Amino acid sequence: MKKKILIAFLSITSFTCLSSCSAISDEFETLPDKLWPNVWVTLATIIAFLIMVLVVFLFAYKPVKNNLKKRQEYIEKNIQDSKKALDDANVAKLKAQEEINDAHKKAGEILNKAQEIALDNQKKTLDETNRLVEIKEEQAKEDIQNMIKNTKKDISKQVISNSIDLSKEILQREINKEDNDKIVNDFIDKLDKELSSNDKK
Repeated sequence: MKKKILIAFLSITSFTCLSSCSAISDEFETLPDKLWPNVWVTLATIIAFLIMVLVVFLFAYKPVKNNLKKRQEYIEKNIQDSKKALDDANVAKLKAQEEINDAHKKAGEILNKAQEIALDNQKKTLDETNRLVEIKEEQAKEDIQNMIKNTKKDISKQVISNSIDLSKEILQREINKEDNDKIVNDFIDKLDKELSSNDKK
């Protein structure tokens, strides 16, 4: 603000000096002097002009130039900061995208692995269940065979006992060991044939 006031003051002073010099010279000039310029007036005009150029240069041009230079540097700095921020944002965006892609990939791998583990566990469970069923079937078959054998033995014993008692009554005599073995063997053979034919059915 002070610089502007000083420039205005010097400008007004210079113009005043020039006008007063030219007014004074007008009074003393004659016709031939009017044709040739007055040396003192010209000199005073040149000096005033140079002073004004110097003042304008010192108080207007340099500060304006410095301000323009600072403003240009400030704008360039802002542009560079903006470019850097944009580059950083792009790098961060790419990094974030890569992390998202990696996360999707890892999630897919985890899901696939979980599915494989689930299928493997399911297969193991199914195999174990089938094995247990087979074991139970085998055990049930063995139990059935044992029951059949025990039942055959019990039936055989009962039949033999009944047969011996019945034969004694029919024959009215004691049956010896040979007769007894023959009757028992015949009965067991007959019983085996009947059971075999029933099993096939």
